[in-house]
Parts: sequence; C-alpha cells; structure tokens
Amino acid sequence: MESMNAGDSVKVTASDFGFYKDIEAWAKATGNSVTDNQIQGDKVVATVQKGANQPVTTQVATGGSTITTTSEGTTIVVFDGNFDKAIASLIIAQGAAAMGQPVTMFFTFWGLSVIKKPGVKVHKRGLAKAFDSVLPSSAGKLPLSKMNFLGAGRSMIKNLMHSNNVDQLEVMLQKAQDAGVKMVACTMSMGLMGFEETEFIDGVEFGGVATYLGDARQRSTNLFI
Repeated sequence: MESMNAGDSVKVTASDFGFYKDIEAWAKATGNSVTDNQIQGDKVVATVQKGANQPVTTQVATGGSTITTTSEGTTIVVFDGNFDKAIASLIIAQGAAAMGQPVTMFFTFWGLSVIKKPGVKVHKRGLAKAFDSVLPSSAGKLPLSKMNFLGAGRSMIKNLMHSNNVDQLEVMLQKAQDAGVKMVACTMSMGLMGFEETEFIDGVEFGGVATYLGDARQRSTNLFI
C-alpha cells in the first residue's frame, strides 16, 4: 500500500474469517477504502483502494529504520508469563503497528520471561538463582495458562499454530520488532528478580514506570495483559 498511488487497488486473500471485518476497520483507520469484500469458500477475498487523503502521520526512527505512525497509539503492559497470553499481546501489538500506530510493550515481573534470550547462562546466587530455576528460560519454554499438562499442552498449541500457518512466538517477537514495536524491560522487576541485561533478546530497551507512563500518556489505547 505504501508504494501504491492514490486510486490504485490491491486484491488480498486471507484464510482467517476475522479478516472480513478487520480489513474494513484497517482501511478506515488508514484512510483507504474497501471496494469489494467477500467470503468465497474457505477464504476471504477483499479489494482495497488507496485513498487520496491519508491520515496525518509522523516519522519515527526505530531500530535503524523509519516507520510512519498516525496520531493514535497503543501501550501494552505484559505482566503475565504464559505462552498463550504472550501470543495475544504480540498479535495485538503487530495489528496496531500495521495500522501505523506507535506501539510500546512494557514487560514486567513474570512477563520478563517472554523476552529472555534462549541459551544464555548467567551465574547467580540466592533468590536470583531461585527465580532462575523456576522461571521459563525463554519464550519457547513458556507454559500455557490452561491445560499446560507439563508442557504437552504447549506442544499441542505449537503444532496447531504450525499447521494453520501461524508464526511461532519467537518469530512473532522478531516480526513485532521489525514492524517498529518498542519493547521495554522493567528495570525495577529486573532488580527484584535478579535478571541482567545480557539475558534479553537484542533490541530490548530498559526503563522504569516513568518510561512506560511517558509513552502511555501519548497513546489512545492502554492494555494490561
């Protein structure tokens, strides 16, 4: 859509039936229009025309690239460290980014496990060592909030995601960062739980409550997951 001229159209085919309504909402938010939208068998086929009057945007540099954002925005506090809730938060974050919104994800307490880098070993003592022994080592090891069954439930969900062409959580994290989603690790929680900066995936920023609130006050949507 960014490379198209005003008045040009593109046809999109999707396997998710939610796309039937989602594309209408996306077009309205981004100053475009849906000229045709049908459910054909097990697919949704929509035609989107680029509008001449695009919403007011701001250029934001992030991670070595520049993204275009609208005056809207989303902040998400990721407090929970469950696999399914992490997926939900990343799907929402990527959806907001696709609408051109600035997005901040603030990972705190158990949510810090979502952005841990796999395979990193840090020598710890005391309570920090205790936390490290019971918390997931990375996004791929997060438990399900329901029906975890000692990891069997998580494996089942991963297989379902694969068979339905849904990105795995680790891929979602990277794609969210590529889309300009800002990820912030709560330094207070890090200090309490004994986490170090080297334990987190590349591209994560570090800040406290003021960092989160500074972004939240400029955004129209704030979520706590």
